[in-house]
Amino acid sequence: MGDSSPGPLTARRPIVRIADGGLERGDDAVAIERPLEIRVDGRPLVVTLSTPGHDRELALGFLAGEGLLARAADVAALRETPASCADQPDGVDIALAPGVTFDWTRLERHFAATAACGLCGRAHLESLRAGLTA
Repeated sequence: MGDSSPGPLTARRPIVRIADGGLERGDDAVAIERPLEIRVDGRPLVVTLSTPGHDRELALGFLAGEGLLARAADVAALRETPASCADQPDGVDIALAPGVTFDWTRLERHFAATAACGLCGRAHLESLRAGLTA
């Protein structure tokens, strides 16, 4: 598997520190995060945040960690798709090998996450817009 071209993994951002009763301005390095959509046989599976790079390994590791893939031979092909613009996720498309079954019901999750940004665990980014009006 080839190495993804990660680009910058951090960015410099202005910050304000409280030090000795006063404010101290400066900048600090913060990790870059981007949405990554994992699709199986053309069907959106999950969107997660990730530091760009090694998206192939992240997608395969996610599926293996969820117990959905048992071995490398379960995958016929894998294609990375960079985002077309800043509002879209990067993508990893996984084509299953002939005869490999995928139990989509094992991925149904019913939970409330109140402290997170709300992106992780979504099947696709459009679900973030549900219920919003212009």
